[in-house]
Amino acid sequence: MYFPPKRDFWHGLLVISVNIFFVFGLWHSFWHLFFTPMIIFFLWLWFGTGYAVAEKELVIRYGPFHKNIPYSMINRVTNPRFYLSSAALAFDRLEIHGKFNNIAQISPLDEQKFIEVLKERCLQANIHIFPFFACINWK
Repeated sequence: MYFPPKRDFWHGLLVISVNIFFVFGLWHSFWHLFFTPMIIFFLWLWFGTGYAVAEKELVIRYGPFHKNIPYSMINRVTNPRFYLSSAALAFDRLEIHGKFNNIAQISPLDEQKFIEVLKERCLQANIHIFPFFACINWK
């Protein structure tokens, strides 16, 4: 089962503004030879991200990168309180902890359905999901 990513406005604004800067700001110089592949790379990350719940593993695709996590390796799923560079295109994300300190952060569009499917396939995982704003310290 395939899950498209949730995309935040701020992540989209960053990708679009960087691409516009590269296209219009540097196009008439020799730098466009360097930045054209970067534009393609950023767009590939934006449109090539997705998560698939396969028969025996969770498949995370993030542009040219992919990660396969067997269900037997998943220990827990939580909401993170810090934000790493990851395959998540939104601030509202899930953190998947595996054995041997493997961590992956993702942001599926239908988070509830994703969690239900993951619970069915990954019985040993400890899944603790809180609403996004419950993770913020308001003090």
